[in-house]
Amino acid sequence: MDHIIGGYFLVEGRAHPPWATLPHLPDRFWSISGCIAALHPHIHLLAWTHKTPEEVATLKGTMHLSDATLADATTAATDAFDAGHLGWPSVWLDPTHAQAFYASHLRHLDHLKLLGIALPEVYADQALQEYTPASAQMGETGVYTMLRRGQRLSAGASLRGYEILGSEIGGDFHSFACNGLEAAYTDTLAITLNAHGLIAAYDDAVQAASYTNRDSTGAEPGLWLPWLVFEASLVGG
Repeated sequence: MDHIIGGYFLVEGRAHPPWATLPHLPDRFWSISGCIAALHPHIHLLAWTHKTPEEVATLKGTMHLSDATLADATTAATDAFDAGHLGWPSVWLDPTHAQAFYASHLRHLDHLKLLGIALPEVYADQALQEYTPASAQMGETGVYTMLRRGQRLSAGASLRGYEILGSEIGGDFHSFACNGLEAAYTDTLAITLNAHGLIAAYDDAVQAASYTNRDSTGAEPGLWLPWLVFEASLVGG
């Protein structure tokens, strides 16, 4: 089955999420949801975004940057966004520029991975309709831009499994794990999560997405889809 690439993310894995139902999730979990993992660069790094002094301090602490290195990273992220290499929010549109940003500004961070997401082609039209900007004043999200390009995931990609992700206004994602659904998937749906805390089989991922979209499940409102997560090299070459 063909999958359409939805973007690339520099993801810092989260250790022992307090809401996680162990042993369903691993001790360290890499998620495409910013509710769980740190995605780099955060939108506050862009020069033109509004941020409070407290948010700047949090940004420096999260990225372990000084005033000088924060300024350099801000310039690099803003330039990447203006040039169309970085999409909203925190979505890299190709691995090469994500690798370059990592090499220059994030190499000192531990537990960082370059992850991509790809959507089964059968869901592409539904997703594009959901992610279409609501007005001319709203820009495209990075995921919408990537889906419009229609780039197919190569057969040799390093696959981690499916993460059930729900769209949010503004382009962010919620994960099934934000809602503690890992227990329901395993106990109610009899779906086994793999070593990455994700779903290995496509049919199981479809079943889990359908379950998550039910009103009775209680997940955040939005379209929940089975996104295939794959890993790319952090180092260009």
